[in-house]
Amino acid sequence: MIDLLLVNAPVHDYAHYPRTSTPHSPPLGILSIATAADRAGFRVEVLDAELERLSPEAIVEAVRARRPRWVGINSFSINIDIVSRIVGLVCQEPTRVVVGGPHITNVSDELVAKQFGPRAVYVRGDGERAVLELIGGADPAGVPGVLTGKAAGLPGAAMISTSITVRPTYVDVTAMPMIDRRFSRGEPFERLGRRWYGLTMSRGCLFRCAFCAGSSHSSGIPYRVSSYDSVFREVDYLVGLGATGIRVFDDLPFKGKRPLLDFLGQAHRRYGDRLAWELSFPLQYGVGLSADEWRHLSEYGLATVISGVEAADMTLRYQLGKRVTDGRIWDIVNGAARSGIDLRFYFIIGLPGESRESTEQTLSFARDLASVGSRSGRQGVRCLVFGYKPMPGSALWADLLRAGHTEEELLSFTDFTLTVPEFQKHAWRSSLTLSELNPEEISQMIDEFYVQTQTFNSDLMTTDSPMV
Repeated sequence: MIDLLLVNAPVHDYAHYPRTSTPHSPPLGILSIATAADRAGFRVEVLDAELERLSPEAIVEAVRARRPRWVGINSFSINIDIVSRIVGLVCQEPTRVVVGGPHITNVSDELVAKQFGPRAVYVRGDGERAVLELIGGADPAGVPGVLTGKAAGLPGAAMISTSITVRPTYVDVTAMPMIDRRFSRGEPFERLGRRWYGLTMSRGCLFRCAFCAGSSHSSGIPYRVSSYDSVFREVDYLVGLGATGIRVFDDLPFKGKRPLLDFLGQAHRRYGDRLAWELSFPLQYGVGLSADEWRHLSEYGLATVISGVEAADMTLRYQLGKRVTDGRIWDIVNGAARSGIDLRFYFIIGLPGESRESTEQTLSFARDLASVGSRSGRQGVRCLVFGYKPMPGSALWADLLRAGHTEEELLSFTDFTLTVPEFQKHAWRSSLTLSELNPEEISQMIDEFYVQTQTFNSDLMTTDSPMV
């Protein structure tokens, strides 16, 4: 018997959804909890059900085979129905269940209990400290950040209240041990001839994007960054494992271009040309990069920059928190292209109140940007389009609640199948009609976009795949 089985929940129900080979992100939060528990002397295993494309029933079979004292499961808002099924099945086994993740952090006490049942316990915010206390025998009612299903109760009617009695807890990221990669089956992943590992340098975000639930302003969890010394110790460890590429998965790893240039400059002096880097960087920071700075970033090994454009309509883009003009975006594209740095841009369609004309404008802008790759003879710019989904804790979520929607209505999501398999992981939409387009039209437009841009926007030949 083991003390803790941590499950990275599947994004789709793979008993009824294509098991295509799509890019996989290592569950760094789960892996951090596993490392902390292992360091504390507990027996831990990680089951990456998204990597293995497991159905809920297959996950329960794995639980029965391992007989853990505790099962920990993460939950995102898009897969709550899947996780709810898993929790319901696992709670019938002789084990205790703890559920965490951004969904648990941001929805009301009552909805947590209604969706997942009264037998489980729930962690809001960072899970490392709380999970260790739980598996160590602490009373859940006395653990900071932990909500018990029985305490939350089940409401008798549809509710608009967003009562959160247990506030999220957070840890000192500088005190966390580096992730033990023995727990990570999905790394390294291979792409463009390099062996990539994931890395986290910060938690939270300082921006206030209206659609996003990850902002520290909405979650109440402060933005925290690790020291360069601790990050480089972890990178040393990954290089020792054979890493030749580092993908930083944080929303905001650097607070501006100066820290970005300083960090990558130090990294290049330390590792030379052995490492390539991929990371997220807000458009607002990218507009200030000069031609020389783009060149330096390329020399330091920066391979890909990921940013959210979200919409082409300037009024809508500004409302979402992206105060960058088209001209500035093209400046970023040109600066990156001259330096050989690839860009990945995200877009959202079907936003509340969005017109059909605005949606078509966004898709046209995304096609124009993605075509840069074909003109330059290399990938250049990749554009990913998502259907809008209300995210708990975001500003748009609060607006929709005030407009009379319930939490349950807003969380009614549906997955759909795309013609280009590479993007299947992201094929989710809201079941509500919040713009001039209905959900079926949004799905069709997303599918058509990927089909139309497949020859120059797809990465099928270099899809992330774990190296076995």
